[in-house]
Amino acid sequence: MKRILISFLLFSVSCSLIQKRINIANCKFSLKSASLKNISLTGFTMTVFLNAYNPNDIEAVLDRLSGDLKLDGFKIATVSNSYKRVIKPKSSATLPVDISVSFSTLGKAIQPIKNALQRRRGNISFSGKAYVDFNIPVIGKKTFSYPVNVSKTLTF
Repeated sequence: MKRILISFLLFSVSCSLIQKRINIANCKFSLKSASLKNISLTGFTMTVFLNAYNPNDIEAVLDRLSGDLKLDGFKIATVSNSYKRVIKPKSSATLPVDISVSFSTLGKAIQPIKNALQRRRGNISFSGKAYVDFNIPVIGKKTFSYPVNVSKTLTF
């Protein structure tokens, strides 16, 4: 009887943990803002803040986020942030994405991007994936990803 009870409890806890991780698929992502930290003759650094809204009745868990960041349609960086973020039910969480870009890596996109930085305004887009990791007994670690595509014209 104890084994059955313990098995049932482990199964219930596992289902709850899996549900929290699967809930990231229902989250609504948007670009909140961008902050230009520094600009020099060689490049710039900025932080883009994504907003993740969890419409679910239970928490959602995000383990990592990766993708491409574009400014006025030109790719400026490939980013990857590894952090575990718990998004409370019916709430939002801000996800900062730090970017450091050297002008020498931008090629022909350099002039349009410099123009956007001088105007301190541009269309910023993020196209990537939100990842959740599972440790499944017997099977091992599994990773699932969900698409995240957002864009917005921002002043920074």
